[in-house]
Amino acid sequence: MARNPSDLLYNLAPSYTFSRIEAVVRARDNSKNTGVGMTSKIQTLTLIIFQLLTLSFSAAAAGDVDPLFNPGLIQVAYAGNPTNGTTVRRAVVQPDGKVVLAGRFGAAHKSAANNIVRLNPDGSVDPSFRAPVTTTSNFITTEITALALQSDGKILIGGNFITVAGVSRPGIARLNSDGSVDPTFMSADAYHFNTGVVLDIEVGADNKITFGGHFIYGNVGGGQKFNLARTFADGSLDSSLDPTGIILPNGPDVGPWVYDILLLPDGKTLFTRSSEVVRLNAAGAVEFSVPTNHILHRFARQTDGKILVAGEFTTFNGFPVPAGIVRLNTNDSIDTSFTPPALAGGMVDVELLSGGKVLLTGNFSTASTKDLILLNSDGTADNSFSYAGATLVAYDAAVQLDGKIVVGAQARDLTGYNPPLARVAANGSLDPLQVVVGNKGKANDILIQPDGRLLIGGKFTHADSGFRSNIARLNADGLFDSSFTTNYFSNEVIDLDMQGDNVLVGADGGYAKLDGAGIAQFGAAGVTYDLDALPNGQILAGVNNILKRMNANGTNDASFLVNLNSSIRRILVQPDGKILIGGFFTQVNGSPRSRIARLNADGTLDPTFDPNLTPNGLVAHLALQPDGKIIIAGQFTGINFDTNYHDLARVNANGTLDTSFHSNTQGEVTSLRRQPDGKIIVGGVGIVSGIARDTLKRYNTDGSVDATLSAVMDGPVRDIALQDGNRILIGGEFTNVNGIDRLGLARLSNNVQPTAPFDYDGDGKADVSVFRASENKWYVLQSSDSAIYQPVFGIAGDIPVPADFDGDRKTDVAIYRPSSGQWWYQSSINGAQIAATFGSSGDIPRPSDFDGDGRADLVLFRPSTSTWLRFGSTAGSVPNVAFGLAGDQPLIGDFDGDGRSDLAIFRPSNGDWWYSASSAGGAFRNVHWGQTGDLPVPADFDGDSKTDFAVYRPSDGGWYIYNSGDGSFTTTAFGTSSDRPVAGDYDGDGRADIAIFRPSGGLWYLLRSTSGFAGLQFGLSTDTPTPNSFVP
Repeated sequence: MARNPSDLLYNLAPSYTFSRIEAVVRARDNSKNTGVGMTSKIQTLTLIIFQLLTLSFSAAAAGDVDPLFNPGLIQVAYAGNPTNGTTVRRAVVQPDGKVVLAGRFGAAHKSAANNIVRLNPDGSVDPSFRAPVTTTSNFITTEITALALQSDGKILIGGNFITVAGVSRPGIARLNSDGSVDPTFMSADAYHFNTGVVLDIEVGADNKITFGGHFIYGNVGGGQKFNLARTFADGSLDSSLDPTGIILPNGPDVGPWVYDILLLPDGKTLFTRSSEVVRLNAAGAVEFSVPTNHILHRFARQTDGKILVAGEFTTFNGFPVPAGIVRLNTNDSIDTSFTPPALAGGMVDVELLSGGKVLLTGNFSTASTKDLILLNSDGTADNSFSYAGATLVAYDAAVQLDGKIVVGAQARDLTGYNPPLARVAANGSLDPLQVVVGNKGKANDILIQPDGRLLIGGKFTHADSGFRSNIARLNADGLFDSSFTTNYFSNEVIDLDMQGDNVLVGADGGYAKLDGAGIAQFGAAGVTYDLDALPNGQILAGVNNILKRMNANGTNDASFLVNLNSSIRRILVQPDGKILIGGFFTQVNGSPRSRIARLNADGTLDPTFDPNLTPNGLVAHLALQPDGKIIIAGQFTGINFDTNYHDLARVNANGTLDTSFHSNTQGEVTSLRRQPDGKIIVGGVGIVSGIARDTLKRYNTDGSVDATLSAVMDGPVRDIALQDGNRILIGGEFTNVNGIDRLGLARLSNNVQPTAPFDYDGDGKADVSVFRASENKWYVLQSSDSAIYQPVFGIAGDIPVPADFDGDRKTDVAIYRPSSGQWWYQSSINGAQIAATFGSSGDIPRPSDFDGDGRADLVLFRPSTSTWLRFGSTAGSVPNVAFGLAGDQPLIGDFDGDGRSDLAIFRPSNGDWWYSASSAGGAFRNVHWGQTGDLPVPADFDGDSKTDFAVYRPSDGGWYIYNSGDGSFTTTAFGTSSDRPVAGDYDGDGRADIAIFRPSGGLWYLLRSTSGFAGLQFGLSTDTPTPNSFVP
């Protein structure tokens, strides 16, 4: 029965004031035992600033890339010889202080980079420079080995490439300052050996370009140039420099290599001819030639005209040179006053620093030099220069305008991590800002821990610039977690699972169990695609062509062994203990089973699962629906000889094909994740503008495409994880998503509305509902059809705890029995009554989804010790948390919007709210909102997927809501002193509505945010309105 709105609506109560409006954030101090009510660091921010710092990504369109999440997986390729592995061959500093780097790499820091990248002076990647794609032939890895800057800001590059950005540019090309190809520089008439390479480029004062290496340049019969050539500024050949007779062709090897060129002020040209120093006069004739006993690499000319010559030689013109470097006087004689220390291995680069000092890089590592040494002007070692970083197998160095030194190198050794790039201060100390250069990394599995941190497994050496071998842990925001220290896996990691605090790892070379810090507990060999932790502590593992079961200590359970005739790719344990497996196999223990089978808990085949189900290709992914149906995906073109069902399909619980599910996938499915609402996110091949591309799509529960989510990437998506209702994590082999650089990992917006609390019929609206303890009966007025649902569920003394325990987006009727610590719920999927024992008398139940799997978990607050106890539907048992003080009231809410409930209390003595932010590793947060006598009514009133701080004040019927979305607050009077607040989303607009239940008449009054005011009579004065179940 509706009443006159004037009976309910009053002016804002003038007594409700705050002496200050502020949020007090208490961050965990690792040096102290901090907690609620204990000493902690305090940072006070205004509510508006607090809101700006915690803005969620939920406002973006589904599929949009989160700009705040960018870990960047990089794989530094290590090799023992110069023809493989990651390199930074050249480093050049521009006049504006920016640094151009070139070599063999596909990524720098967190950006894609095709063998060339430009850094800002502070070491960050310059986004205004987009590297072009360079290609070669015969499967040779492309490498840029020469760099030169022109006075107009354009950049010359040389290497072993054939094309640049799809344009024919064999061996040498010119880029504009933004990285695009300069079309005015033409080299189309050049013939370039497939194994040829340009090693050095120099620009003269006349803008002519001289370059050398190992190549033939020019047309046959038109004046070919061998290993040394000069062009005009437009790239056309300058025939006045003729190396014929200087560098003699020697079959396909085209004579001695030219490693370095030095253009002298008098127009002469100095260059290396493999193991010789040669100087040409201005007319191009040889006027000076000196032999050595090994390769020459680099020249440097001092301001006094003396020239340093460095290489791998030990004699120069017959003169012993144990250091691999000499200085020539202006009359070409050896400067004997220059006496460098003996360094075996050879010099690769020479850089002149201020004060006449000389920086040497190369491959002369000793415990003290590590391939980087500074000499005084007389050649003696400058002992004030002390480099303490990793050993550098160095190729080139460049001095920045601030005196810092950028060193490019060859990545050689994984165990010691010899980096391909480093930056040091002028005194040799390692600069704290280091840029990781390598190739794109690969993520095969993303595992979200109960505390919100992310475990990543794949093929990489760095995550968020932290050095880790194929497995790493990140914080929820994508930042590197250094506390997880394992570098146990040298092979590609394929699968991850949690067993309590331990991590189960399946890899290309074997499997292992790690503790929470990453220390190996046990391991064994064998290609392992999937592992599953069992509730009893045992572990299922698909190793090679075997499904085995191990005990918690890693020993094999001899009573369980399943042999297959090909690989097993996926294991999925059903709630009843039966085991679903998918893969390439066609036989299980000798019985025919095509790519999918179900086993009993003891490993025997389950005969109730249709043995005639026959996908004709790989089943790599499985997902179980709450109703027992199974989503299967992979690379198959038909099921049961029906080509209408390919790559993505659904089978019934008995294994028969579900023909009501019909998707229109366009190629292989490489990843699969089922959302709590039943929709399916799929990574795989899709057609974009008529071209097959790697895409991310979402399918409805009937298999039709949900067009509200889509994304395109340049490589396959290998795994999908739901970090919360509004964010999707994807991992794979990509370098960009929707045209935005993301190396192997990205986070996308999802914009899925969370399950509406107290929605028993699943229509997205809270239902008017009561629990009648006198009858142990529930009365639910279903908003979808106005029918009344009346289950009898409970006994005397039970406490109603309605929540979505089975993950079907419908609230289940449920009770907590204090006398026995039992929880009971009736599944809205099939009516089954499910029981669990967890808790004791006196505990306060607060069921909520703390592990983020879309199902409510068993959560209790124990007032006697102010301790929280939790058991997750996915996470299982987790450690208890002491959080609160005597008199605190436990709450339910997701205050940080990460899709997982936070531990939270309201302190009625002073109106403080405390919560433990799951997105920040459980860090404590404190906000003052309310006063003594207020009732906390947390709910998402502004629809931003974050629980808002809100109180109902019985003394004046006032509602006071702090909106987390924009920092504003809502105040209104709606109710009387005896009313009970029953906030819920009664109109299905994604925002909780202000509402009260008036026991005296069993009346409901709803102030709906979209549909407006409504009132009705439903219930008795002794009933418990279920939306009030968790209001203290």
